[in-house]
Amino acid sequence: MVTLKNDILSVKISELGAELKSIVKDGYEYIWQADPQIWSGSSPILFPLCGASKDGKYILDGKEYNIPQHGFAKFKTFEVESVTDTKAVFLLKEDDETLSMFPFKFEFRAIFTLKKNAIKTEYKVKNLTNDTMYFSVGSHEALVVPEGIEDYDIIFPKKETLESMLVNGPLIQKHKMLIAKNTNVLPMYDKYFLLDTLIFGGLNSKSAILKNRKTERAVKIDFPDADYFLIWHKPSAPYICLEPWSGMADREDSDYDITKRDSIISLGFNKEYTNTHTVTIF
Repeated sequence: MVTLKNDILSVKISELGAELKSIVKDGYEYIWQADPQIWSGSSPILFPLCGASKDGKYILDGKEYNIPQHGFAKFKTFEVESVTDTKAVFLLKEDDETLSMFPFKFEFRAIFTLKKNAIKTEYKVKNLTNDTMYFSVGSHEALVVPEGIEDYDIIFPKKETLESMLVNGPLIQKHKMLIAKNTNVLPMYDKYFLLDTLIFGGLNSKSAILKNRKTERAVKIDFPDADYFLIWHKPSAPYICLEPWSGMADREDSDYDITKRDSIISLGFNKEYTNTHTVTIF
């Protein structure tokens, strides 16, 4: 476990999955502590695909590959490439196991930088295969809500018409559901998550604040590079996940072609892609 610390925050990141495991401010823990009886994750990195693939597979250049939901990064041990009191760089490279699921040589870095009351996370992907690499990447921070989510609002800086993509199991349907119209405040209700996940694309806003309307405790997430913003919660569980994704799960009518997947990123040989989001504790 790697610890970053300044005068305001203490942050812990596991080498397994380069997963953010703890953010503590004034003695209060903001990250879900992965109770396996409820949900065993804290903040898994989604790479090289966000969400599920239809029938657990995709096709590239006529060849079929099997891959788990959200990819394999969360199961892999990262190398700690460098670390200081306020910055850590984690590195993942391909191995025989990843090549069986994802036929590319790559360098994937997760870079965590602590500054004042914020932790900035950068994902840097470099393609080392002499061919176009197709992938997506996302984050999945789970924030503790011990009072339950119905004391909380999601606040956007701009007014939004919030239409959630609908799912059939883990796959995306063609239809959407209107959740709220012309507002920048979305009160949280357990009933929303009977549908599994709220999935918003095309937002005007590139940040969101989770705020307890009684205590005013708040966490902001900035996601300048994300195409989608997801909110996931198990009804009555004491956590909520705020998830910026650059990429999306397969649609239910997918023909398995990874190159046609929504918001798939294509990266040329020896090129590098960077995706950033920041969590700020108030």
